[in-house]
Amino acid sequence: MTDDIEKLCFEDAFAALELAVRQLEEGDLMLEQSIALYERGIRLARHCAQVLDAAELQVQQLSLANSQAQLGMFLEPGT
Repeated sequence: MTDDIEKLCFEDAFAALELAVRQLEEGDLMLEQSIALYERGIRLARHCAQVLDAAELQVQQLSLANSQAQLGMFLEPGT
């Protein structure tokens, strides 16, 4: 069950997390179902956080590369 979560894109994982929260808030589930859904929600939330962290790192790396490229335009050759 964890493997299917890791394959989800951020948007699908977030939608599944929202659905799990709504189902838990409704309170119509048996205790065992609630616990299983809560555990899945935790895994979904962790996956979403990991995807966001990776995206943030990628943006930082792109920004740094862009800054270095712009700085290179102002440096004289050989410096």
